[in-house]
This record gives sequence, structure tokens and C-alpha cells, in this order.
Amino acid sequence: MMVPLIYDPLPQDPPDLIPGVLPWLGVAAIVGETNVGKSLVACEMASSVVTGDRLWETLRPTRTVDRVVYLLGEHTTVTLQRLYHKTGLPHTGEIRVVGPDRLRDARMLVRRGIVQIPAFQALVRWAAGAGLVIIDPLASFIHGSGAEIDNTGMRAAIDAFRDLALVTHGTVLLLSHMGKPLVTINGEIRRVAYAMRGASAQEDALTHVYYLRQVPGDQRFDLTVRKLKGDPKMAAYPLWRNPATLRHVLLDRHRTDGAAWVAFRQAFVSYRMKGLSRTMATACAGAEADIPDRTARRWAGLLSADTQTAGCAGNGQSEDQEETNTSTEHVTRQHERRRMP
Repeated sequence: MMVPLIYDPLPQDPPDLIPGVLPWLGVAAIVGETNVGKSLVACEMASSVVTGDRLWETLRPTRTVDRVVYLLGEHTTVTLQRLYHKTGLPHTGEIRVVGPDRLRDARMLVRRGIVQIPAFQALVRWAAGAGLVIIDPLASFIHGSGAEIDNTGMRAAIDAFRDLALVTHGTVLLLSHMGKPLVTINGEIRRVAYAMRGASAQEDALTHVYYLRQVPGDQRFDLTVRKLKGDPKMAAYPLWRNPATLRHVLLDRHRTDGAAWVAFRQAFVSYRMKGLSRTMATACAGAEADIPDRTARRWAGLLSADTQTAGCAGNGQSEDQEETNTSTEHVTRQHERRRMP
């Protein structure tokens, strides 16, 4: 058996499943307070990797997977299904939900600090064929007195889920509760590191850790990169949550207003489906969204570059053909006006 040397050429790591967010053949964790939207973000990621659609309308996955398995350790399957229906997220592959009523003893993955082999084997069977496995929440799969604060047990759990990723040849996403903030006479103090509830060994053993927090008094949520071994695209992902569908839009230098972006996108696609040229659709959608013309043109360019809006025009012409025809019609009308007495 060949053992690599420390100065050997570096191996070519496979690209991330979602660049800068989800590793391929690895384990990532999203940490957040109760009801902040961890399951919601996980559903968006699941939809993105089975359809190939952009996550948060921006990040396109590098590959698609045929199956996602969502291992739900608490609540009910219907609870998660209700959330997914609320979002209206698209789906083309399989997103299977295995609730606690089906998992049963498989949730006893770690007991008294030791991995239970029958439970691990059961999880492997449930996760068979999945390119992405979601564990919600991590604490449901660890049992015993003081299990969450047991560094040995929590490290064993992380190692077991890493083995699950290797066996399934995919990615495991852990959802974990955030530890309670420190309460002082001056108010609450949030942790900026080791915010996962329980033992610190959890974050030490992981390569990708994100904190999900809501900006007070706003529909904005920040997915902050706590730890990432690789090439982080952003230090934090600012997300605007649509209150109607609960779906997120990634805010960046192009999209600084989530509500205006959603209003413009819906109007723009609607006008294009009705056969309007890109120029006319941009002007009309910009007026409806009440945004400057320059912003409308920039957003129209983003939408037109996306394959989701390609071919929206009903006449089957390309963008260049349509814009050329529109310009030609405009010039013709100008000449006709000049010839009129």
C-alpha cells in the first residue's frame, strides 16, 4: 500500500457541489437558532442540486444529482412537506423525506459516545443512491446523558457522517441548533465562534460551517462563513427572504433590493412570455418595480444571460434578432415620419 509523501503533487479535488457553499464528497453544517430557517435553506439547496437551477437565483451547481435524502430526526414528514409546498420550489429528481417514524432506532447513531453499527448501516440503506443527504437536526442522532456536550461522542458523530458521505459518494449537510447567547445586564451577547450547541469538537471536526442569523427587524438573513477549507466566494451570504414564498434571493452589488428584484423578475418574464422585445419588457418591468432605467437594464441582462429565460419570446427569435428587428422598425418609422408632408 502506497503512502503519499508530503511533497507529492497536490491531488485535484473535485469541484464543490455548489461553489463556495456545499463541498462534494464532504460534510457541511448550517447552524442557527430555532425557526431561523435552516430547513428552508436546506430545501433550497436540495431543489438546486436536483434541478440544476441557481441557488438563491445566483449560484449554479456544478452538477446535478438524481436523488436527495432528507433524514428528519424530529417533527413529522408532513411538516417539511408543508414548508416545501409553501415555497413552490421546482423539483425534477427525487427528494425523499425519511421521518422519525421510519428512522426509529437509526436515530441512535451515537450512544454513550460510541457509534452504533446497526444504526449506521440503517442510515446507509436509507441514503443509498443519494448525492446529497440532509441530517435535520444533528442532535437527534446522538443519545445519552450529556451527549451534546460530550466532545468524544460529538466527534464520533461527525466522523460517522463523514463515512456516510464516502459510502454514498456524495455530500452530507448537517443542520444544528445554535447555543444560547450569553445574557448580561446589557443584553444578549452572541457567539462569534463555536456557536454550535454542545461540544466544540463539532466545529473542529468539520470543514464547512455556516451560521444563519436574521438581521433584526428585516427580511434579511446572513449566512456567515464560520469555517471553510477551500476557496470561499464570500465571507457572508446576505439573503433576502420573500415573505410570500419564503424563498431567498442572494443580495450582491447587482441586486441590493430583494423585493424590487423579485417584482422586476416576475414582470420581465411575464412580458417576454407575451412576446415583447427585451427592450420593451425591460422598460415596462422597470416601471412596475419602480427602479431606475440603468438598474432595469442591468437586471434584464442578468435574467437574459440565464438559460431559464432563454426562449421566453413567443416568436422563437434570438435576443439579437429581436433587438435588431426592434431597432429596424424604429428607424423605418423615423423615415416614414420624415417623408410625411
